[in-house]
Amino acid sequence: MNEGLEKIEEKITDFWTDLFKSLLFFLNQNQQALIVSFIHYAVFVVGFYYFFFQSKPGDIYRIVFFIFVVLGALSYFIFNKCFFTSIELNLSNNEKNPIQQIMDKYFGQEIEGNITSKIILSASSIVIGIVLLKDYGYLKWNTNRDA
Repeated sequence: MNEGLEKIEEKITDFWTDLFKSLLFFLNQNQQALIVSFIHYAVFVVGFYYFFFQSKPGDIYRIVFFIFVVLGALSYFIFNKCFFTSIELNLSNNEKNPIQQIMDKYFGQEIEGNITSKIILSASSIVIGIVLLKDYGYLKWNTNRDA
């Protein structure tokens, strides 16, 4: 990564690290990192569930979640890392918490360039994008087999 991108990534990560430190001031650093890890992964699990099973076409939530997933994918393709992971590690002085250890075990230990995350976030962006295009009438397909 070139020096300019590194500085941008560092400033973004430092901003969010400081924000979480301020919001979670009553917890120690490892607990702060654990809370951010929980948010990091819960957003995706709960987000996908809500997107596909609870929200209706046209809900603003669908667009917000799509933007969130696309930003996650872009962070990997532009900066070659996940901002949430960088924030978690900044909060805990590079010590991995139990959630990060589980994710490492099943999805790979790479902080930078994690290919599994790139694939999942890219595929999710495409699938969610297609659903949104269908929601707003830009894509049409007949799901009625009797027609």
